[in-house]
Amino acid sequence: MIEKIKELDSCFYKEHKVLLLTGGMASGKSLLISKFIENRKSLIFNTNDFQGNFICELANYFAEKFIEQHPDAVFNETAINLNRFMEILNHYKESNEELYTKILNHNFIQNNFDYFYNEKVDISQYKDSFINKADQKIVWEQGKIVVESLLVDIINFLYPNFNFEDISKASKTKQIIFVIDEVDHILNFIDNNFISYLIEHIDTNLNKFENYDFTKDKDLKLSDLIDIRIIVSSRNKSFEKYQSKIELDSKFYLNDDYIFEEIPFIKEYKENYPNSEFNEFQYAEELFFKYSSNYERQFLTVAIILNKFNATSFAMFPELKLSDKIINNYISNFYFVNIENGIFHIEPEINRYINYIYEINNQELFNELSGRAKLNTFILNFLTKMPIEDFNIFRKLAYYNYFDTNTALSNIFPDLYKKLIVLIDKYKNLLNKNNFHLSIKKEYDSQLDRYNKIVDDKNYVMLKKRVKENWLTTKKTLYDKKSEFDNNIKVTKDSIKNYQKDHDKFTKELENICNEIFQEENTLASLEKTLKPYKHKRPVIQTLTISLLSIILITLSFFDSFLLNLIDSEIFINILNWIFRIASILGLIFTSKSLYRIYIRNRDKEKRKELEGKIENVNIKIKDQQEIKSVINADIKATEAKIQELKSDIQNYTNEIEEIELRLNEPFI
Repeated sequence: MIEKIKELDSCFYKEHKVLLLTGGMASGKSLLISKFIENRKSLIFNTNDFQGNFICELANYFAEKFIEQHPDAVFNETAINLNRFMEILNHYKESNEELYTKILNHNFIQNNFDYFYNEKVDISQYKDSFINKADQKIVWEQGKIVVESLLVDIINFLYPNFNFEDISKASKTKQIIFVIDEVDHILNFIDNNFISYLIEHIDTNLNKFENYDFTKDKDLKLSDLIDIRIIVSSRNKSFEKYQSKIELDSKFYLNDDYIFEEIPFIKEYKENYPNSEFNEFQYAEELFFKYSSNYERQFLTVAIILNKFNATSFAMFPELKLSDKIINNYISNFYFVNIENGIFHIEPEINRYINYIYEINNQELFNELSGRAKLNTFILNFLTKMPIEDFNIFRKLAYYNYFDTNTALSNIFPDLYKKLIVLIDKYKNLLNKNNFHLSIKKEYDSQLDRYNKIVDDKNYVMLKKRVKENWLTTKKTLYDKKSEFDNNIKVTKDSIKNYQKDHDKFTKELENICNEIFQEENTLASLEKTLKPYKHKRPVIQTLTISLLSIILITLSFFDSFLLNLIDSEIFINILNWIFRIASILGLIFTSKSLYRIYIRNRDKEKRKELEGKIENVNIKIKDQQEIKSVINADIKATEAKIQELKSDIQNYTNEIEEIELRLNEPFI
């Protein structure tokens, strides 16, 4: 420590006016500064004395306290400017609300920490809204005005009522030390709006002050009056523009149970407050969150325990009401936060320490935070499968155990319905296909549901209620349909029974008509057999012709000389004679038979007509019975087709009932 104090002291004999003191947590930066300035006779303005709201409190110090301590002071520029600013602000509060809001949001003196979670104010429209240039600067260039007015008041404080024309007679300049101690989360803000303006003025001639004209000596410099030195203490080493740098090694270890004994800050705390009860939790808060508000401490703790996160990770902490802008502009300023591929990473030692502190001091809170941290790890891994825009829609599916687009999603998320349909198809690999529903795979479902419960907060209960109500409505509809199908099956079975009775009746009628036809056909066969002798197949003229031809042939067979004159061959003649004789004999036999049948037909003329009449009647009867048979067959086929159709209906109703039962076994909730 002594060596470092000497090193720090030696920097004050160099030309460099700004010193950067860097080192990790618990490296002893604040202790080194306090030891260094302990016995110095300089006028020191330390952020430790202003609770972190350095610029605001420092301005108020001169605006309010200085005038009380030095009532005879010639002027108080900070108070004058502050009063004028408030006059302008109050004026436009009543007359121009839009301009009032712009001024208020642009004002960093009154809202030091709001700088990080207010949007950047576009003042281009109002930049030249004041005729008075001094007012323009008071409103829109506060950093420059504050620094200049502070410097004027410091001069007035150190040289009250002094004649600046004789300032060269001053034996020694008076040293001013501004200590900006470890306010990493607003260090960029202070650097841009305070330190940078101080650096500009350190070697500036007093007549170069833009807003003050308190000396005619063109060669008189600010450094002739005061020797301004700035000590910036930071865990962040990124402020490379500072001219001198001293680095301290961190004494922060997590190797054993004596972790707190290794931290100089805690040793100092115990030495200063020997009677206080040792409370690691309080030490940890002071160690990490010095100058931070309670609100800031909350989400910094969350960030550290999350360990690896992006802006969307804080959606799991809706109670903090954090925007992406706060996270990116605020948390990213801390030295223990690194960014890689859009993901914030906390230094391992920091994460381990905070986890350790919370675990031993607030087990319930630790369990909740670490649980959300594990869930955050899952979500970050899940986001490798889809972009955040898809995820914010896809997670809605976790409100269901099972879902289908018609009976579920369209009723609960009508505004996302079409997008959900697309996502379901796009990420089908993350879903299970059940009997009639889809579901998120079990390895994702419970985690996404827990995420929804946290992120949607009160809306979660409402959406779950809507899912339940939708399920109860769907369940009632399904039961009504099942009852309807059961009733349809009963009615259809009764219809089948009726049609089966008709079928049996038609079958019996068919059997009877077939028997009747069989009997009539037997009768017809018998009648035709009886009628057969009376049937003359050939007409009388044909019979007479055959008879005459037979006579001619037999006559010719006995006239050899006639044939001899025609043909010379005797053998041939003999053969021909015998052919004629045989043909004539057959013809005579046929003629005899035909004559006999003609005789019989004429003799039993009445009997024949009676038989023919009976046969005709039987044929008519058979024809009528055949027509009846055709009608009965058609009725049987129609009945069988209807029975088959009704059986198919029963099968369809049964399938519908089975589907409903399966759906009832896969409730949405």
